[in-house]
Amino acid sequence: MFKKPEEIIIAILGVIWIVATYFINYWLGVNNDITVQIVLYNIVWVIATFLVWKNEKIYLTWPVFLGLFVAAWTPLLTWYAQKSAGYDIQTTDLICTQMPWFATWYFKFGLVLAVIVIGYIILLIQNRKK
Repeated sequence: MFKKPEEIIIAILGVIWIVATYFINYWLGVNNDITVQIVLYNIVWVIATFLVWKNEKIYLTWPVFLGLFVAAWTPLLTWYAQKSAGYDIQTTDLICTQMPWFATWYFKFGLVLAVIVIGYIILLIQNRKK
């Protein structure tokens, strides 16, 4: 799998990103269950991006991976909503509470979709210039 030096370098950068993700969450003071979600989503994102990059298919799919990157960090919006509302409980203990608009699933989905659409618009503009 790691036959080229650039594959090893990218894999090391991916591991560094996962560790940095944990420390960013620790620095922000995010509670443990949200931190685990963000770190696991980032692990999936790093592995998927690495595999697509390795197969040299990243050119047309980078907006999707940019959207997945945003999706990996959307649990931070839930944490911020809990923090600003004064909740001092874990996310798994929440049964039915009214979250602000920015912590709803449809806003998060729209945010990810907007990033993907903007990425493909940028890709379309770059291709038209050629």
